[in-house]
Amino acid sequence: MVESTLPVFPLPRLRHKPAALSERGWAAVETVETDVSVLETQLEKLLKLCSAMLESGRQYCSHSKSLACGIRELSQHSSGDALMSECLEKFSQGLNKMMEQHEELLETTQQSLKQQLQTLVKEDIKHFKEARKEFERGSESLASALHHNAEVPRRRHHEAEDAMVALKAARTTFRNRALDYVLQINVIQSKKKFEILKFILSFMEAQSVFLEQGFHASKQLEQYRKDLAAQLHELVLESAREKRDMEQRHTAIKQKDLTQEDDVPEIRTEPGEVVMEGYLYKRASNAFKTWS
Repeated sequence: MVESTLPVFPLPRLRHKPAALSERGWAAVETVETDVSVLETQLEKLLKLCSAMLESGRQYCSHSKSLACGIRELSQHSSGDALMSECLEKFSQGLNKMMEQHEELLETTQQSLKQQLQTLVKEDIKHFKEARKEFERGSESLASALHHNAEVPRRRHHEAEDAMVALKAARTTFRNRALDYVLQINVIQSKKKFEILKFILSFMEAQSVFLEQGFHASKQLEQYRKDLAAQLHELVLESAREKRDMEQRHTAIKQKDLTQEDDVPEIRTEPGEVVMEGYLYKRASNAFKTWS
């Protein structure tokens, strides 16, 4: 029996347990039914989680492609700067290609999810439930036939013969449906293992292909990234030198202005000449005014 912390909703128990199965046989059947109920609950939860992951992945790819488009537009704006334009263009192309590979990963995962897990839930477990319903109907029919055959008085030969014929038919139907039910039990018990393993293996292979593609793309840009890092380092050093030179020139200019303000110009005069000091005013057009 599979242990799980998830809420389990077991299949309803049979109302009749014919003597065709022993108590040990019924215990085995009930164990399988509980196991299938737990499996169905866990698979449905896994399907919901995978669907949410795929939807989030598609949104991520869509937003990343929009980002790559914005970076490409920025590179066109920086067409006058070869270094920046090339860097932005390479990054936008790489990001766009990466998102295409990511979409392939999501598509492969979606296909694997449909082929393995959804088939197991929507077809195999569904057939198991249908076979169980038929088995239950056969069980009830057999119990009813046994009860009717036991109640018919033996002195009524015609009714007794009819009851015996109905009992034999009910036993045959029950055995056939029991065989069908056992077949579905064996099918679900065998398929649940390799279908789940096939899904996980397919998912791992898709992830491996995606990571290998990313590794090769990164390897192709490795030398460019090193060269760009060296050029960026030189740009940072050059910018620091220019900033220091501008600060020094700015300080020198400020000191020169202060020195000029403090200096008082000397006026040379001849001996006996009158030195005139004061402010010069501009005379108005009308020099004389009358007072009233």
